[in-house]
Amino acid sequence: MNALALLLNIAALVSAVLLVTTAVSAGSRRPSAGPFPGVHDLYEAAFLNGGPARVVDTALTALYADGRVLIGGPGIISVQRPQADDPVERAVLHELSAAPSGALHVIREAAMRHPAVQEIGDGLAQRGLLVPPAANRGVWRWGLVQGVSCLVAFPVSIVLTVLQYATHGASFDLPAPFVVKMLPAIVVGGISGLVVASVAARRITGAGRRAAQGLAPLHI
Repeated sequence: MNALALLLNIAALVSAVLLVTTAVSAGSRRPSAGPFPGVHDLYEAAFLNGGPARVVDTALTALYADGRVLIGGPGIISVQRPQADDPVERAVLHELSAAPSGALHVIREAAMRHPAVQEIGDGLAQRGLLVPPAANRGVWRWGLVQGVSCLVAFPVSIVLTVLQYATHGASFDLPAPFVVKMLPAIVVGGISGLVVASVAARRITGAGRRAAQGLAPLHI
C-alpha cells in the first residue's frame, strides 16, 4: 500500500506541475492586446459577448429594424429589400436565399458558420481578445481528466482503506489509512486539474472581457 500510494502521489503531482506549466506557457504565447484593448465595431462587441450567434442576431435585428426583412410566425423570415450594408448582413441574406423554408433557426445556424462571421472571431483572436477554439483543447482535456480522476480516487481510496484494515488482522500496530496517504494527490491533482480545465474552457481573454464590458467601439 505504501508503494502504491507513493507512486500515485508522484504521478499526480508531476501531472499537476506539467499541466500548470503547459497552461501558463500557452497563455504567454498569445498575442498581446495592449494596455487599452477595444473593439472596432458592434459586431466585434457582439462576438465577445455572445459568440457567432450574437453576431447573427445583431445583423438580423438591423435588417428587421428598417424593414429589409420581415419575421412572421412561426419564425419565418421573408426578404422585402435584398440590400446589405456589411458582410455579415450579406451572409444572412445569402443564407436566406439558399433556405427554401425561410426558417429563422435554419438561417441563423447557417449564418453563424459563414466565413464573414467566423472572420470576426479570427480577427479578435489575432488581437489577443479571444482564444482560438482549438488552442486550449488539449490543456482542457488534460485538466478535466486529471481533476476527475483525482476526485474519483477519493472514494476508491476509502474502499481500499477499509480493505486495508479488514486484512490487517487483530494487531494493534495499525498502519496509516490509505486514504490519508492519498490526500496530497487527491487535493493537489484534483484542484489544479479542474481549475486549469475551467480556465482553458474560456474563449474570451481578460483583455477581451475588458473590451466587451466598458470600452466604446473604435471605428478605424
